[in-house]
Amino acid sequence: MFMIRMILGVFFFVGASLLQAASVVTTDSIPDENRSNFNGFESNPCPSPSSGNCPPIYTEDNIRVEQINGQGDDIWLTYFTPEGSLGWYPNGGDNGYTSITLEDGGPILDIGFLRGSGSNANILLFELWNSGVMVQSGSVPHQQVTEGTYLGFLGGGFDEVRIRDGANIVSFFDQSINALAIDAIELSSGNVVITGSVAPPQPVPGLSLLGLGILASLIGVLGFRRRRYI
Repeated sequence: MFMIRMILGVFFFVGASLLQAASVVTTDSIPDENRSNFNGFESNPCPSPSSGNCPPIYTEDNIRVEQINGQGDDIWLTYFTPEGSLGWYPNGGDNGYTSITLEDGGPILDIGFLRGSGSNANILLFELWNSGVMVQSGSVPHQQVTEGTYLGFLGGGFDEVRIRDGANIVSFFDQSINALAIDAIELSSGNVVITGSVAPPQPVPGLSLLGLGILASLIGVLGFRRRRYI
């Protein structure tokens, strides 16, 4: 009986380790007064922001943006500027994606940004990663606009956002053209009101490695005890 109680306790421990998914929102849910960090690309030191040849890595107010698997120095800073005079766009498109992290490596609680495209994209793919493991993925409708539409991920549980767009794309690595443009990245430390949600938080099955290890050990011990007394 004691062993059974221990196993049930481990099941409870494992169940409590289910991951909570972030809310995906398409309406600005972070009031300006609640911003903790903001990257509008306005301090980008690229000497020729309109050249389309700016470096693919930039950090402002601890928000780091990097073009992964892009085409080197091909960022065009003046193509997409719904806020201020500078934004982020891989000139001519590429086959990669945009990664957003914190320069200090910390977790992200709430994040939002403006998005557009340099192509006839109709889908934006996203992946949320935490400590090198993908914890959530999905897509939202997308379009080529110059004024920008909003996208945000609220509720934490991740430390990296990966995004790309395309026409009827199915994965990050299908070699389709990515022409995603972004601007006005904002973070919040919490206390936001979720509006325009397209994917409310749902538990994401994720078993604790510690819980699994304990469970396997207990089952092994129980099996040994049963064989011993047969």
